[in-house]
Amino acid sequence: ASGKVTAVDTNAMTLAAKDLTFNITSTTKILKDEKPATLAEIKVGDKVKITYKKDDAGKLNAATIHDSEKAAK
Repeated sequence: ASGKVTAVDTNAMTLAAKDLTFNITSTTKILKDEKPATLAEIKVGDKVKITYKKDDAGKLNAATIHDSEKAAK
């Protein structure tokens, strides 16, 4: 999935984009401008590309998040 970030919740460890909410897990890899980053570094309005897997409960667990906001400007 790709699109603009609409919400970031560092307490719940979730990120929303394209009307979908993704769970950030201990194995999620977050990259901002091709460098390792944390969820707190991702801002609403950033352009992201997310790979994810749906678990048995139907939750979307993010595998990778690529934030390319600076590269897109």
